[in-house]
Amino acid sequence: MTAERVSVVVPVYRVEAYVADCVRSIAAQTRRVDELVLVDDRGGDASVRIAVEAARRGGLDPTIVRMPANAGPGAARNAGLAASGGSLVWFCDADDVAAPRLVERLVRALEASGADSATCRTLRFGGGAPEGPVEEPLGADVLTGRAFAIALLDGRVRGYPANRIFRRTGLGDAPFPDGVAYEDLGTVLRLALASERVAVVDEPLYRYRRSAGSLSSRFGPHTFDLLAQLADVERALSGDRDPQLRAAFRRYRYREVILPLANMALRAQHADGRAPLNSRAVRDARALVRTRDLAVLAARGSWPLARAAAVLRTSPRLYSGALRVR
Repeated sequence: MTAERVSVVVPVYRVEAYVADCVRSIAAQTRRVDELVLVDDRGGDASVRIAVEAARRGGLDPTIVRMPANAGPGAARNAGLAASGGSLVWFCDADDVAAPRLVERLVRALEASGADSATCRTLRFGGGAPEGPVEEPLGADVLTGRAFAIALLDGRVRGYPANRIFRRTGLGDAPFPDGVAYEDLGTVLRLALASERVAVVDEPLYRYRRSAGSLSSRFGPHTFDLLAQLADVERALSGDRDPQLRAAFRRYRYREVILPLANMALRAQHADGRAPLNSRAVRDARALVRTRDLAVLAARGSWPLARAAAVLRTSPRLYSGALRVR
């Protein structure tokens, strides 16, 4: 049987300080990757040059894809996918690193299970020592695609694609949406629901860099893309009446969209003063709270979510005050 080829797609945008470490970790894989595709997302700095130099020092001859203009990670991943030729695809983020055995372990899991994708756990790190695994073990070597989708919505699996390897046949031509800040979850959810099986490696082999300046940690116009993510997830679940999936979606809606939207807006307001954008975000978040959801959440063990959403809906001032002391 012919060994499957592994392509790695890395969007590169303003990561001068980190991209060499990322590429070195790809070059150091115990199961050698067959192709490295670097997508120049037009950051206007030396990131791509640094990445190319690191790749060549590591014995890799990268393919360079140059975007016409900065388009964001979704479009960059799609362009890199189109330029790649592997039957297995890994979308690695340029500011993260991978343990040397990531490709070996995930490819082995794919081959053993016949799954459509394989995932591992992630280890968060910042400027110093690793902070510990992001996810708890799932306790299974293989999950059905539907079980994996529920785990995604419940936050037991992170919604980014970088800690997994996909079979190309299941990806389609352009799986990621363009032009939004939170582009990952809807895509990963759709791929899970379309899969018979997802292989699981319960080792933290992907190293996710925590950055205080990341989009997900600061408030701005991009924060409203959480609402676009919610709409995308709703489309992915359209017509699916599985009660477990719907319950997980309800929890996701409050845990990952409504409360984070309000929290980021109010924390920015605490730091910088009231602004129209902050007020709009809080109004949008409050408008999404459904009274009927709160009773269901509380009855099914998600009392903290229900309580926080109820306070946000009835008294934004009280919610803001509570957030100040958290």
